Amino acid sequence: MSIESELRREGIVVIKQLNTHKVNSIAAKIAKKLVINFPEQNFSYPELFEKISGLNMYLAKIPNGIAAKYFYKNSSIYFAENSDLENLSEVAIHECIHALQSEVNS
Repeated sequence: MSIESELRREGIVVIKQLNTHKVNSIAAKIAKKLVINFPEQNFSYPELFEKISGLNMYLAKIPNGIAAKYFYKNSSIYFAENSDLENLSEVAIHECIHALQSEVNS
């Protein structure tokens, strides 16, 4: 089954891929929040930024109530089409954490 078919089965329809500038902006914000909020983890901002900015990110139609979704089969994050990408919700940050966890566990 193709990735597109699996996404549709999850109720996700891609609208557009985010450009490099937007992905880097999101990665910078999330990396900064993780470093500040979890000092006991000794996260490296440059390493987190690199890992997050390396993900494919998309705006998508997602079932109601879901702000973002990490899809492990293609290591991509899908943000709801109405997401405020300048002020990411905790849910969106949570999905980025899933992506980082997936990398650690692989």
